[in-house]
Amino acid sequence: MEDRGRPQTAVLLTGTDDGGLVFAGLWDEWRGPEGSLLSCTIVVGRPNGLVAEIHDRMVVILPEDAYATWLNPRTSLDTVRSLMEPYATARMRAWRVSPTVGNARNEGAALIQPV
Repeated sequence: MEDRGRPQTAVLLTGTDDGGLVFAGLWDEWRGPEGSLLSCTIVVGRPNGLVAEIHDRMVVILPEDAYATWLNPRTSLDTVRSLMEPYATARMRAWRVSPTVGNARNEGAALIQPV
């Protein structure tokens, strides 16, 4: 697969502790005359040093001490903005994986093994 003439490289990004990464997201419910519509989005921002080598933006990842603040509907907009800084590069790892990871029909642990 190519994007703007550049071959795409599949990369696995994870935390240094191999635990999950928590993405900043937003959801809303719109109510109209024909019912309601639930929607959600994942927030994207500037990349950290690791991701900048791969892409010009990245998902906003929240550190554990920010979860309650992000989820509190009374959090000020300035505080929310402060949480949207790039996640610490030192807390992430990355490695190339097989491009077959990009096909939803493929399954299995082999997809995330380094190539």
